Amino acid sequence: DVSADGAENTGEDVAEVRDRAIAAGVVINALPIVTPEDPGVAEFYRAQVVTPGGFTVIAEGWADFARAITRKLVLELADAAPVPR
Repeated sequence: DVSADGAENTGEDVAEVRDRAIAAGVVINALPIVTPEDPGVAEFYRAQVVTPGGFTVIAEGWADFARAITRKLVLELADAAPVPR
């Protein structure tokens, strides 16, 4: 699981880590926090982080984080995926 308010900035290359996760059968879900400083973070996570079978729940700013993390945890515990908007 990944949560953040920005795209990759330190650590290993995201594509390499994602590829290793896929090869190991790991599903990565994401919770990007969209802020004025990085309005494209949700698309980055959809395209570069989430693995097949995974999903993204978007927090529209830090004030929306509690709602988004609750939604993400409920979906994970129910082994479900959100319906796209």
